[in-house]
Amino acid sequence: MRWVSAIVLLVTAACSSPSRTSGSPVVVVVPGPVGAYASVTVVAGARQLTLTGDARDRVVPLVGARSFTPSEPMSTYGLDQPQAVLTYRRVDGTGVELAVGGTTFDHHFVYVQRAGQATVALVAADRLGPALAEVGITHPPPT
Repeated sequence: MRWVSAIVLLVTAACSSPSRTSGSPVVVVVPGPVGAYASVTVVAGARQLTLTGDARDRVVPLVGARSFTPSEPMSTYGLDQPQAVLTYRRVDGTGVELAVGGTTFDHHFVYVQRAGQATVALVAADRLGPALAEVGITHPPPT
């Protein structure tokens, strides 16, 4: 019984160690608040729609799980021919364009890339789903 107590003590100490990190930092793909943007538009082929309500609120601010510098061709991420483009038009007239690529192998995340940036970010598919559905784009459910 004494060895069981020792194992519990070691596991507890390891889990509460101050050197452990609680996860990777959030990646801000498009900062908020919603009021900073005059409009958010999603375009997919010939379909274009200005987002309102919940669909807009889910993409402002838009945060990702992580970002990375791609080591594969952009076609690997579906960003060579994006399935959609989100355009964030700020109140001051400036804007941000975001290319939306394919999903990860398990369909939990979508690859996105801001215009003019080399990095690619992973955004939760359920976060982008309502905005993309507005223009007829749906993804398979996560596996």
